[in-house]
Amino acid sequence: MPSSSKPSRIIHTEYGYKDLIKSVAVLRKKRGIPQTELDRIVGCADGYVAKCECGTRTPSAFMLWCFADALKADLKVIPRNE
Repeated sequence: MPSSSKPSRIIHTEYGYKDLIKSVAVLRKKRGIPQTELDRIVGCADGYVAKCECGTRTPSAFMLWCFADALKADLKVIPRNE
């Protein structure tokens, strides 16, 4: 039986997710909010923020917006120069 392998997701590096999550982590620390507290504020599972920050989970656009909102920050889409 052939194995059904999913194509690898490279969104972390290709689209700057690592930089975005790093920015969330920096702002979270600056605001003095522990990861577990941000979990609670946005209503996600315990440990979700930690998993996103260490790269084992990729948050959806909605969750990124939730993180930004909880941290009293804006999430903007800026066109790339091509």
